[in-house]
Amino acid sequence: MMEKNFITFFGIAGVKILTDLITSYKSGLRAPILQNNLNAEEIQPAFGQIQGLSSIIEIIGQPLGVTILALSHQSFSLVVLINGILYLLSGFFLLIFRKNLTFKTVHFDEKFKFNIKESFSQIRDVITGNNSSNFLVLVFSLVFINFILAGIGTLTSLAMLKFNPFPVSYGTAIMIFNVVLMLGMLAGSFIMGDKLKDWELPKLMIDTFLMIALFVALVTHFGLLSLIFLFALAYISAKASPKVNRLIMENISSENLGKIGGGITTIFTFSVPFGGAIFVFLANLIGVALTFYIISIFALLVFLLLLSVIFRQ
Repeated sequence: MMEKNFITFFGIAGVKILTDLITSYKSGLRAPILQNNLNAEEIQPAFGQIQGLSSIIEIIGQPLGVTILALSHQSFSLVVLINGILYLLSGFFLLIFRKNLTFKTVHFDEKFKFNIKESFSQIRDVITGNNSSNFLVLVFSLVFINFILAGIGTLTSLAMLKFNPFPVSYGTAIMIFNVVLMLGMLAGSFIMGDKLKDWELPKLMIDTFLMIALFVALVTHFGLLSLIFLFALAYISAKASPKVNRLIMENISSENLGKIGGGITTIFTFSVPFGGAIFVFLANLIGVALTFYIISIFALLVFLLLLSVIFRQ
């Protein structure tokens, strides 16, 4: 990157795209292993633990990387070297314990064909159990949740410049919000024995949208109070992903796990890149506070829409 030439830049970008593709493919490979080795009641807690460990790694990894940079006088080469060694160790341990990565071998009698209509129908059945009208509402809600959550972090950072509710510096205020968010995610991921484990996906989303509406409505002028709803938002959101993974494991055959799981992941996350960009654009155009109020109104409208769907049932 320091050479500042296009060949180096596109080389790095190409490797980044390749590693992201391999990471997505890895999730598909992991699914049949988990399905083969876990009982039905173990699936949701297992995915909660995976999600929680990922959050812990994120909490530790980013500050650790910054610390190493500071101690090494901005030696990015050292950080890259440590990162590479850790990946090698990860692969080494997988190699050692590969005999435990068991799965049922699938034999195809004919060439694999990807039928988007059939795959979409299977995704619908997993999420709603053949109710196509509810499926469209639920998919819209899931996409909108990811869209909103992608922009809330950036907007909160901007809001703290003007509406910092704490008698501390800007950086410390951001850290407080991030810590509360991560604690909520960790608690929601690891505490799988609460009442929320039996909630259906629509009910989880209803409460998620309510927490979003309350948090963004309060954060600019009632920052301390908004932390309660931020924690609740993270806690409830952390329950949704393991719930979806459990539905996939229980309803999809081994040969279709990767395909259907990847399709659902795509539906959930394709809006993420747009969330931050659009909200930051709005914040610069009409102001941070007004942008938060608009998000709150939209979240409240989706909350009411989901409520009406459940009442109709």
